[in-house]
Amino acid sequence: MKSEIPFILRFFIDTTVFLTVLYLSAVLASFSVDRLLKWQYSDQKTELPAEELNPEYLAEGVRNAKKEGYSPVFYPAGITHHRFLRKLVKDADFLPLGSQPHRNVYICDEGSGLIRDKLDRMGYRNEDSLWNNADKIEVIIVGDSIVAGGCVAREYTISAKLISSGLNTAALASGGNRPSSYASIQKAFIPKVQPKIVVTVFHPNDRSGYYGDIFYSHYSKAKRVDDYLIKEGSSLRLNKKSSVFFGKLQKKISSETEQNNLIRDKYKKLFLTFINSRHWSLDGFLPLLKQYIPNTGLIDPGSKYAVDTAVSLCKEYGCTPIFVYVPYPPVWITNIAASTYYSNLKNYLEKENQHFVDTKNLLWDPDFNRYATHGMHPSEIGYSIIGDAISKKILEQKTK
Repeated sequence: MKSEIPFILRFFIDTTVFLTVLYLSAVLASFSVDRLLKWQYSDQKTELPAEELNPEYLAEGVRNAKKEGYSPVFYPAGITHHRFLRKLVKDADFLPLGSQPHRNVYICDEGSGLIRDKLDRMGYRNEDSLWNNADKIEVIIVGDSIVAGGCVAREYTISAKLISSGLNTAALASGGNRPSSYASIQKAFIPKVQPKIVVTVFHPNDRSGYYGDIFYSHYSKAKRVDDYLIKEGSSLRLNKKSSVFFGKLQKKISSETEQNNLIRDKYKKLFLTFINSRHWSLDGFLPLLKQYIPNTGLIDPGSKYAVDTAVSLCKEYGCTPIFVYVPYPPVWITNIAASTYYSNLKNYLEKENQHFVDTKNLLWDPDFNRYATHGMHPSEIGYSIIGDAISKKILEQKTK
């Protein structure tokens, strides 16, 4: 005679299955709602945006880059989503704040061709010789792909514009970075470089928390912050643990010839976007809830953490913090929460009497030529406008 499953156990199993299915359905709905909101067209534009670049064209660019010895660029933000990378961080006892040092990489293509570059010893898009005399760096600019210059040649980046204005500038940024990364970069570099100006650039997708974030957890420990960079005279370099991490990472990249940041299969790309998204916390519903819940006016914890870190470090090391906002292209009605993020960030900076560069009205033009033809990043013209606005603000501070 078969023994029956006790009622309590059956109830527990049924409830667990039901709640699991309900949660997974909610995650999928969150992801779908977010994408729906992102791709609604603005009434300001009469023509549809250009179609996506042909996958075969993108794949051909990648194949050519690989033949010439270029590797796909590594984004530190990806560590959050990949078990292999998290294990590598643990094994090497090193959490990178930049991409592959001294490596020829290909980055992205938004209509100007596949961007390639050779990264410096820190894994950023600067001349490596900059770090031989780190004491002479006047400005460090921190952020995500906007600051890194996605997807334009280095000569058109924000930092290039500052350099052409006579400011010895280091861009410390990688695609996908979030405020917890900004704060970690500030902690590692400001004490060792001691620049005169620290620029931090925010974007609507920076709305976030930071507790439990791997970068916050790792760099909340003073010893790890201090050990990240080694200073020898006026020269700076990464610590020796970095070679262990990046050595194993490069072997992994080389063995996965089909894995790159320009995935040919759009369905696979969509799946990976879903898996690696933040919708496990049902983030996609927040914009809808914002319509029914009054805005508290409070800045999100992640952005506040990055702002406060820059301000406190600059008080200690004698630099001037400047904060910049770069909007989404106006052609998209993106996340409804973007306008809330903008107003809350602006209000907080004004309340704290911080220097703020608002590029929203500078980039939203009737001709829509200040953003890439096939992407969400600024165009060469857009980056120039951002660089000019920051240069102007820095000049104002230097003449006071």
